[in-house]
Amino acid sequence: MNYIQIETFAINAVKDSILMSGYLTPFINDNDKEPTWDGAVYIYKDKNCTKNKLKGRLPVQVKGKECKDLSKEEISYSMSVVDLNNYLDDGGAILFVVYIGNGGLCKKIYYIELPPIKLRVELNTAKGQKTKTLKLKEFPTDSNKKASIFLNCYENCRRQASFSSASLLTLDELQEQDVLEGITVPISTIGTEDPKLALLSSEVYVYANIKGSPIPQPLEMIPIN
Repeated sequence: MNYIQIETFAINAVKDSILMSGYLTPFINDNDKEPTWDGAVYIYKDKNCTKNKLKGRLPVQVKGKECKDLSKEEISYSMSVVDLNNYLDDGGAILFVVYIGNGGLCKKIYYIELPPIKLRVELNTAKGQKTKTLKLKEFPTDSNKKASIFLNCYENCRRQASFSSASLLTLDELQEQDVLEGITVPISTIGTEDPKLALLSSEVYVYANIKGSPIPQPLEMIPIN
């Protein structure tokens, strides 16, 4: 397959998958010439998807790759550090990579949420490099889980946007300065997904409540266990 075929198959696969969730509407262009981004996905508060129920939008980029093995649940993909910095400056994004097999008849979608803190962590380990290898997970087929991924990423992008280039104190430093009032680990879900299960299966971030500050500060860390 040529580049245009691969790109078109990839974008159409992502658009079709997102359209299956009633809370999301994709605006992703074929053969888009915009640098770094391919479009955005709009998130709504209900399935009517009217303008007065718009929650927000998340920029997305879609990459396609011809591959015979579509059995993996997780893949690695190398991204330009320039693109990652652009995502950070813009307040975050979601990256999709679509594996395409059998001449376009078979497709599998992978994704990674990239809010500012995740981008900072990845870029800190890529200093002096032109590319950074990212780990992407299989995009779910459940409509509510798809919507929850976008809602959760959108909420974290909003919470972290003003801290994209700020100097962040660690949890130990906050405790040493006696300004830590507590921590929160927020999670957002849509539909019937159980919040407790979502907390265990979603990518979450830790926010510190600091004395004298009305805005929780994100910690530059990604909890795993």
